[in-house]
Amino acid sequence: MSATLARWLHEHTEDSSIGELGEHLLALVPPGASFESDQWNAISWVLRPGNGISRYLYFDKIVHVNLKVACKIWILHGRMTRNLGEGSAQARLTVVAILGEVLGARPFDTLKNEDFYAAERLIKKNRAPAGAYGLCKVLATFAKWLNLRTRSRLGYVSRMKKPAKHGRKGNDAGRNEKLMPDEVIRDLIAVNSRKDISDYDRFYLQIFTIDVGAGFRVGELANLPENCLVEHDGALQLLYFPEKKGRPVPKVVPPSLVPAIRAAVSALKSSTEDLRKLAAQQRENEPVDWFKVSSSETAAHYFASKFAHEWTANPANRLINPDAVWHKFKKKLIDAIGTLEECGGNKSEVRRRLGVSDMSLERMLAEQKAARAGELRTLTCKGKEIRSWNFDPRLINENQFKLRMRTTTNKLYPSVRAIIQDAKEMQLRGETYPNPDRNDELETQFRRSFALIRGPEGESCLEAHEALLLRKRGRGGDSRADDFLAVTTTDLARWLNRNDGKTKTSVFQRFGIVDPRTGEIAKFTWHDVRHWLNTQYQRGGLSQQQIALIFGRKDVGQNATYDQTSSEERAERLRNAVRDGVIVGEISDTYSRLADISREQAEEYLAGALRMINIMPHGLCTLNWAMSPCPHYLSCFTCGGDTEENSGACEHLIVDRNNFGHVAEIRRLRNEAQVALKVIPSQSPMFSHYLRIFSNTTLKLEQMGLGVEATSQ
Repeated sequence: MSATLARWLHEHTEDSSIGELGEHLLALVPPGASFESDQWNAISWVLRPGNGISRYLYFDKIVHVNLKVACKIWILHGRMTRNLGEGSAQARLTVVAILGEVLGARPFDTLKNEDFYAAERLIKKNRAPAGAYGLCKVLATFAKWLNLRTRSRLGYVSRMKKPAKHGRKGNDAGRNEKLMPDEVIRDLIAVNSRKDISDYDRFYLQIFTIDVGAGFRVGELANLPENCLVEHDGALQLLYFPEKKGRPVPKVVPPSLVPAIRAAVSALKSSTEDLRKLAAQQRENEPVDWFKVSSSETAAHYFASKFAHEWTANPANRLINPDAVWHKFKKKLIDAIGTLEECGGNKSEVRRRLGVSDMSLERMLAEQKAARAGELRTLTCKGKEIRSWNFDPRLINENQFKLRMRTTTNKLYPSVRAIIQDAKEMQLRGETYPNPDRNDELETQFRRSFALIRGPEGESCLEAHEALLLRKRGRGGDSRADDFLAVTTTDLARWLNRNDGKTKTSVFQRFGIVDPRTGEIAKFTWHDVRHWLNTQYQRGGLSQQQIALIFGRKDVGQNATYDQTSSEERAERLRNAVRDGVIVGEISDTYSRLADISREQAEEYLAGALRMINIMPHGLCTLNWAMSPCPHYLSCFTCGGDTEENSGACEHLIVDRNNFGHVAEIRRLRNEAQVALKVIPSQSPMFSHYLRIFSNTTLKLEQMGLGVEATSQ
């Protein structure tokens, strides 16, 4: 076990299980690093690495030594128990670094709750509200972990409230700002029909068209498979890899967008077909990750030796060739002696046929004769050697090795340059550079991965040759333009809202797309498309369960953040639900009675009754809390006297019978009350409290037609 780890565990922990797991924790340190290292390359922890070859955790940001060790253990323990990813590890490192600033030079064991609250204040001061809230949750998790695993006794609980500027819990101004206007989406898609746009813009506009119809998370959009279009039961679906699952699932395409999405996918497949072929070819022929090799001298030395052996052992790279000689200007091999024999020894005919001068022909004949004698001939002219073989592409040199590494800019290590020089001298003597002993550790560590998506166990789920979205590496005259890269979330963001890499302008600026609400250039993100589509489904009348399923959410409650409908829109939906008899409650009953007498009076009553809505877990409260406090202290089912068994719930409560969240919460309250009635003595004041809850929830479920069985006391 690491001495640093063992010492820290001995000094600061009482949990024997952590100590026993020491060796297992060390085994989880990323390849190429040790527990004591201040830099860990956690790329192997990333399930969607894309083009990435490194994702470093920089522990030197934590100035407090013992906190640094604690952070490493916490991250490794999270990796062991819940397969912690690189992003979550970065968040943990960030909050511990901030806590280290607060702790200063004080001993680790002096950590107290106030230190965590001081760290929380720093986070709130230096971060946006949404980011600060997330980091404070991580900070609270660290306090809880220390409380369980070390001698620290901490009770820190974050005081931050989750910010709600938009969504159902936000306000109309925030919702309006978050929601992309339909006109912006329409105008941006329309640009694709123009003839004067670049291939670069057309490529990303086709991706944008797909996203408008699907509302993918940005990482899901970037990693679509080539064969993503699926027909099922007459409906077009898009196959994608959910970010929070891993295995591909289909997503239904809105019928109105089917032609546009078909055309977009077809165009993208056509424009990236050659890159997929290149990816498949490299997967077969180039197993080494040369970009990664260039960052390690040990690896560069090993793989340069292998390259030198393979090059000099290749029969096609023979310099002493009795069958032909290299012509440096024509850049090809010429059989000078064979041509001379075909021409019956007539050198004039040979010069005419080969298109060479008399001096060139004599040189080639002399070199080929020397090769047949097993020699590499060097001529002299005016006392200088003419080394024509220096221009021969068969001769190994540094540029050949750089081309294999697919770069012209990286400087070679001195040891690598020495290998190339030795191999060159051996090749000139007709010898083969020796093959190094196989190093399985380096072969494994520097094997090129073509996986764009990995499963929890590291298995490949999607490789580059199977992906829809690929692009060339580099642009213009870049020597690596014949290589490929997967399209990343950064590429997508740069095109849409940052800059195109040349003019430093967003796509909205380049094509003059304005926000009709402000008259200014539009500015939105890819994720805003997801908010827009979610809101369209809300307006279209889909249920919360359907929307959650479409967007790959486990909990319907997550829809709330993406619902940008205005208060008036939601109120109108609620009024329609009352009119249709979907809503159960006092307001619904009163509306029905009034409608039998006068539709006009019923509508006036409905407009006034639903002017104010407060969202509850088990329904909606129509009481204006700013004007009148809740008479039941937010306990909607405790109404009625001690002798009233079925008096009903609060008159201000209304429940949507189609909202499974409301129904589930009412069932939960009923079940809890039923259990309490079995254990609480009937003489207890709490007995009547739970009896009212049980009776009122039972009645409410019966009113909704859900048919619960009445249970005797």
